[in-house]
Amino acid sequence: MALGRVALVMAAVIALLLISPGSLNADEYRVQGGDTLSEIADRYGMTVEELAEANGIVDPDYILSGRVLLIPGGAAGHAAISQRDDQAAGGVTYIVQFGDTLSEIAERFAVPAVAIVMANGLADPHFIVEGGTLTIPVVVSPLVPVVSPQVEALLEEFAAVEGLDAGLVKALAYAESGWQQDAVSAIGAAGVMQITPSTGYWLETEVFGYDLNIETSAYDNIKVGARYLRILLDLTGDIDQAVAAYYQGYSTLSLGVLYEDTIQYVATVNAIKERFWP
Repeated sequence: MALGRVALVMAAVIALLLISPGSLNADEYRVQGGDTLSEIADRYGMTVEELAEANGIVDPDYILSGRVLLIPGGAAGHAAISQRDDQAAGGVTYIVQFGDTLSEIAERFAVPAVAIVMANGLADPHFIVEGGTLTIPVVVSPLVPVVSPQVEALLEEFAAVEGLDAGLVKALAYAESGWQQDAVSAIGAAGVMQITPSTGYWLETEVFGYDLNIETSAYDNIKVGARYLRILLDLTGDIDQAVAAYYQGYSTLSLGVLYEDTIQYVATVNAIKERFWP
């Protein structure tokens, strides 16, 4: 795969992932299913009475999911949330509370969990320490859609041939090459789908049974890439696993090895798909 190109796209997608849907300010909190006012108050280091009074809540035992609550004095003034000068505008830091999980924190701030993982360099998203500080940044996405009707038509055509989600194939090709057939990586991966020489040879000899013009023909390159993704999906039975295998190789993945940059790559492809081809 085109690691240089992918690294640049990952950097851009990290920005995309860190957008907080709904654009909540640092002193606002959107009530999630199962929340109680006492839990929210405790989370932000205040009393139930203070929070209820600030939001005109008559019955503190009754709050609606989806409601946005104001945090008196701004979130920066309370124990769980604080503003940092070196963060992007609107970003906050969060102090991990007892019983927190990363997925719950992500849902609380309406930010993808992988965004928090990448923003904080977490090696294990299942392990966060009470009292630790997590960055919950909010930045602007620099990603732009690719405009190439001919390539897009080929991606859609071969996605249909292989029974794949067209948005997924487009997103993977975006991450790999930006839909550029003339893209060649440092290890010789070529074309829109960034097919390595060894993978191309295997597909030509063992799968298709004839030579293909992978290096110069977008038609052949996308045809091969879509078939390869289909094979990986059949082997893994899971879309994310198939995308991971496309990036790092099936042999290591089948041994239970999943690299950190592979996790980011899968998140990148999924984020691109959600952004442009949901």
